[in-house]
Amino acid sequence: MCNSTNFYMNQLNFHLVIFIILVIFSSCKKDNSVEPILEPEDDLFSVTDIDGNTYKVIVIGGNDWMAENLRTTRYNNGDVVPTGLTDREWQDSYAVGAYSIYPHVEVEGVESDEEMMEAYGLLYNYFATSDSRGLCPQGWRIPTLPDWQAMFAAMEMRGLSSDRNDPNAVANGLKSKYQIGNPAGSPYDTEQHPRWNAHEIHNGLDSFHFGGLPGGYRFGSGFFSGLGEMTSWWIMGMPAQPNPNSAGSISLYYEVGEVIPGQTTARNGFSVRCVRAD
Repeated sequence: MCNSTNFYMNQLNFHLVIFIILVIFSSCKKDNSVEPILEPEDDLFSVTDIDGNTYKVIVIGGNDWMAENLRTTRYNNGDVVPTGLTDREWQDSYAVGAYSIYPHVEVEGVESDEEMMEAYGLLYNYFATSDSRGLCPQGWRIPTLPDWQAMFAAMEMRGLSSDRNDPNAVANGLKSKYQIGNPAGSPYDTEQHPRWNAHEIHNGLDSFHFGGLPGGYRFGSGFFSGLGEMTSWWIMGMPAQPNPNSAGSISLYYEVGEVIPGQTTARNGFSVRCVRAD
């Protein structure tokens, strides 16, 4: 009788050990899913600029972020930001704020400047973002590099990767899901603007509803490029020395999962996102 009882106890202990091992293994197993990390629709709220444009707002890394590119045509005191500059005028725009609209005539499927602005926002030179009259809505500001780094850290803590080759990389988590061939399917698999160009590995996940879109840019020399392929946003406060006419930026590209910081000429035209001021 005792031998029989010991046998069943040993069997029970064996299966208990196996169960514990399986639980530990499953908890440690890496999640290779490329599905969104969050669906925080209830957390979305909004902010309005001086022109009456309303932007969705999300919370990442302890900051309130605009979830759309800036579209204002005026500073907060009501002064108009210069626009309509020729290539030569854009090249000569040292220390003078200005914005541009990516030419819709260069983009199939976009029929007007207004449609382009609504889809991708405006492209501002750095001088507009640093103007004391304020480009962001009242109570908001241009983000710093630490603001972006706090965002990336928060995203990695939620399971996104810092590996530029990983489909579940931070950069892909920032990108809008609207993309040619996105495996998420309808309505995200689309050729209609706004959207990213197709890629076999790197697809937009929009894990935190940041909604990063490839608005392209305007070179300091005046010509436009990159719509559908990349986006850059200005950073405030990065050291401008030894060139006082350079400034910091953060960029995403359709073919990599890496968020790329850089320093470039302040005359470039980039997109703008704002964070709520402390």
